[in-house]
Amino acid sequence: MSASKTPRSATATKEADKATVTPSDMRPELLPWEQIQGSVHFLTRRVGTRDAMRTMMLITAAAFGIAAPDAFAQSAPVEGATQKNPVFQKLDANRDGFVSREEAKRNSAVEGVFSQADSNRDDRLDENELIKALSISQREGAAKIARESASAAKQYALDSEITAKVKAALLKAEGLRSLETSVQTYKGRVQLAGFVDSKDQIAQAGKIAARESGVKSVLNNLTVK
Repeated sequence: MSASKTPRSATATKEADKATVTPSDMRPELLPWEQIQGSVHFLTRRVGTRDAMRTMMLITAAAFGIAAPDAFAQSAPVEGATQKNPVFQKLDANRDGFVSREEAKRNSAVEGVFSQADSNRDDRLDENELIKALSISQREGAAKIARESASAAKQYALDSEITAKVKAALLKAEGLRSLETSVQTYKGRVQLAGFVDSKDQIAQAGKIAARESGVKSVLNNLTVK
């Protein structure tokens, strides 16, 4: 004789319900994510893992303020729309979608390469052509800086060589061996400064310096003691 199942008493059922934790029973001090985790456990016991996760996706979206797809319609960019280059917007004063030569005068970088960037030779730049102009200007600017740096380094080396040659020549000169002088060179222009014993020595030092190769001019600031 099979034993019949004893029906649960109303008191036992009531106690079991009290022990069940539902999302609404979550403590208010819990963080949202902790509340979501508690809800996942509850739903998994009631409807199964698959349905629980599907339901919680909606709950999570609501918890973190994720709007429904139609809520993005107003803020989403229009397909095919482009963001205007800020330089283009600034130069296109009449808002006709082009930058004329006159408008380009407000930006020296664009004005200087206007013809190079004007691909279709219509004497105006659209946004793509203006971006091309900025790119050309940037490359040319970088190349110019590189050339100037190389030129400055070369000139510095030449000036240093001239200074060394003038100093050596002054030390070797008869009567100027004890010369208290300084020599500086800038772009081939030599400056002499210091003290000598006579005016003749001033003139002699100037002539010696001027004879050296690479010297363009001599500024003689030597003074008699």
